[in-house]
Amino acid sequence: MGLVPNVKVSISPSDSAKLTAKERQQIKERTPLGLSRAALLGINIIQERLDRGQGYRGKLKPYSPAYLLLKQKRKPENAGAVNLTWSGNMRGSITSKYNDRFATIYFSRSTEARKAAMLEKERPFFGLNDADEKLLAEAFRKYVFRGFGQ
Repeated sequence: MGLVPNVKVSISPSDSAKLTAKERQQIKERTPLGLSRAALLGINIIQERLDRGQGYRGKLKPYSPAYLLLKQKRKPENAGAVNLTWSGNMRGSITSKYNDRFATIYFSRSTEARKAAMLEKERPFFGLNDADEKLLAEAFRKYVFRGFGQ
């Protein structure tokens, strides 16, 4: 996984030959919003993991003593937490976009994307692991195939 996680999940009903034309149309209509919901869940997973000091590969590396001291002076109540938050701008710029085929999680501002790229080298945080991918696939499946007996 790199800075922009690529999660590819192939999902289809268990017996697509039995789908009616109406059901096929429902799937087609629901897919974009299902992708959007999965992407939003991915953002939440990344954000909640950061709140716990975790990246997608495990615990984040501690801050250097010099940076920790600087952070303690700025915000003493939350200085020791390795949550990659200084101003909140980088984390706040994580967003998503989608179409009828895929969704993308990305940083909406190039300045924040550059910061994230530098942080990613030292503290991998912007990605999804196998368990996360299963959660996203399940969220997509539940929405898109709702009412299909899946």
